[in-house]
Amino acid sequence: MMLKSRALLVIGAMAGIAILASLYFRTEPAPSEGPNASSMREYDLERTENLSTQAPQTIKAAVVDLLEERRQLDETVWAREVAAQKHEETIVKYWDRMLRPEDDKYAVLAEFPFQTITLDAPGETTELDWGIKRTTFGGLGETLDQEG
Repeated sequence: MMLKSRALLVIGAMAGIAILASLYFRTEPAPSEGPNASSMREYDLERTENLSTQAPQTIKAAVVDLLEERRQLDETVWAREVAAQKHEETIVKYWDRMLRPEDDKYAVLAEFPFQTITLDAPGETTELDWGIKRTTFGGLGETLDQEG
């Protein structure tokens, strides 16, 4: 999940940069001399020089602002999701190892660091399309320790 949120952060930063660049180029004033070839070349040269000095600072500031906004959202709006992703990392790591055919599934589970695991009791099962069954779980079921 961390890889996914990093990818989303990079995509968000790139989108922000693209938006800022498009706004910068779209709002640039047209040359006052009119659209003759000589004035357009001068305008393009001036615009390129401005871009090389101004745009990196503007883009860098925008990226810093986006990262700060993301950090604030992660600490407020998405705080529970961020915490869930941190807890989920361990489970996903072991689950992925259990799916590998070369790993002994029970040995992988035996390595999992826990004192006890409580499984909810299975409840109602509903038949869905495509032969899929949905079972709800709730209430106390079975509690297991390392010995089983």
